[in-house]
Amino acid sequence: MRGLFALSDEAKAAWKVELAEERLAELEELAAKGKLTSEEATESQERLTNSLQVAQDTIRILSEKNPDAAARLEFRKEEINSKVRGVATTTKKGNEQENDRNGQGPVPKR
Repeated sequence: MRGLFALSDEAKAAWKVELAEERLAELEELAAKGKLTSEEATESQERLTNSLQVAQDTIRILSEKNPDAAARLEFRKEEINSKVRGVATTTKKGNEQENDRNGQGPVPKR
């Protein structure tokens, strides 16, 4: 709902980055609890990457009007990208190790 009130380019870009940060926090929480499969992590990574691409488009527009704000948001966006990749990689490795311990081997791809 807050996104509806984001009228300026800076507010729109900030809102999109904040949403991605919230999704990342949820993803990290699920991973920490061991409730995230590698498939879910990959799907979440793809969704977040797509969301961040939309944010990038708004940041690009913002950079023409307010380069400092655009740079701050770009930095936050890149931090999120990095963390999402880390969660996905860690989850995949953790699931592979768990399968190896259980004698199941790698999980087949669908």
